[in-house]
Amino acid sequence: MERTKKIKSVKNTFAKYIAIFGLSLLINFIVILMLSRILTSLQLIDTTYDTWKVVAFLILSVAELILLSNLFGRTIKKDLMLLEKITESILSENLDISISGSEIKEIDEIMQSLELMKVELRNTLTAEWKNEENKIISLSAIAHDIKTPLTVVKASSELLMETEQSEEQNEYSLSIYHNVEKIEKYVLILLEVMKYNMEIEMDFQYKDFRNMLDGIDKSFQIMAVNNEIRYELHIGEIPQQVLIDELQLSRVIENIVINAMDYSGKNGIVSLTVNAVDDNLIFIIEDSGKGFSKDEMVNGTKQFYRGDKSRNSQNHFGLGLYIADSIIKKHDGSLTLDKSEKWKGAQVTVKIPIR
Repeated sequence: MERTKKIKSVKNTFAKYIAIFGLSLLINFIVILMLSRILTSLQLIDTTYDTWKVVAFLILSVAELILLSNLFGRTIKKDLMLLEKITESILSENLDISISGSEIKEIDEIMQSLELMKVELRNTLTAEWKNEENKIISLSAIAHDIKTPLTVVKASSELLMETEQSEEQNEYSLSIYHNVEKIEKYVLILLEVMKYNMEIEMDFQYKDFRNMLDGIDKSFQIMAVNNEIRYELHIGEIPQQVLIDELQLSRVIENIVINAMDYSGKNGIVSLTVNAVDDNLIFIIEDSGKGFSKDEMVNGTKQFYRGDKSRNSQNHFGLGLYIADSIIKKHDGSLTLDKSEKWKGAQVTVKIPIR
């Protein structure tokens, strides 16, 4: 901060204006006394009546008091308005604002403190931005590394389908192949998300909603059998055609249901309920696992959030619910975390408008 002016305290500044006012009173007295003598010598006034002197003195004094009060008020107000502007800029994280000094000591000290706070805030934000950048780089590297084993699994499933298999075995091989394809798409999306800082490109089209549910339901049934989990699907009155991004919405529901299965454990229960309520599609995913903590219900959808008992913490990187929430917001919907009254575990509710 530049300081080229002499700094005074509020007390000294006020004392300066009081001294000026006192001097002006003395000048008023002298001026009125001299004016009285001149007017008397010219016989323009009656010397027996001096009331006008008192009135003139009071009028001049009050006028000067008002003038000096306004000058003092403007001096203080100017610096206070500058302080308000600086604090608003810092609150909005605009740290490029220049903080100049003040002629008043107390306000100048506040400005020095704001300057130090601005520097500390800039350093903190820079460190956080760098940390976020490093996380994104790490995630990108992980996503790239996943592509190699996926290619191997996909090729192996293709070879399996060419061998002699029973109908059930062929169905499993086909399921492996299709799910690997989905994972490949998710990896590409993840890489794109990292590249564009979580800006997910959406492709909204009118889709057969029941057909979408049938597709993901088959995958869930296979996973439930493999993980020895009781899985239930309940579908109420729903429209046949809806305007959605089918890939992204399927991805959200799959992510949440798979997460629920992971945390329900062997012999656990996971249910998916789909219904249309008040021109909204409602997805309710419930499980019999340990559920969300209070902190997870509040912060679970934040980027890179990983609580001590977070449902994102096991073989995850704190992106699942964050990406799911981002996709649902792109549908103008909402995603909420709660406790399941039905199974006493976790409950995730997804709501999107029917269009």
